[in-house]
Amino acid sequence: ATGGAGVGFAMLVVWSGSILAPIGLHWTMNSTGSIAAWLVGRRVAASGGGQAPPAGEAGADAAPAPGDNAAPAPGDNAAPEPADDARRGDADDEPGAARASG
Repeated sequence: ATGGAGVGFAMLVVWSGSILAPIGLHWTMNSTGSIAAWLVGRRVAASGGGQAPPAGEAGADAAPAPGDNAAPAPGDNAAPEPADDARRGDADDEPGAARASG
């Protein structure tokens, strides 16, 4: 498809005698795709953005899985769980202290 478009643009240069014709056509084609995507996005957003997931399946409002260190939801005052590597450290390790090898 890309090779065919290249041949078409080259023929347009020869036929028109100017490089501006294929540049304009390329810009028009790209703009048409962008505008179509924007219009489809508006239509999807206006219709509610799709369907909600069935009950029991993970969705935007589902609780995080155990061990998931996601940020708390707005208005949730619970602190997030510590990262896994923080839980694996030895109790006597100090931050920045070098571990002994061996």
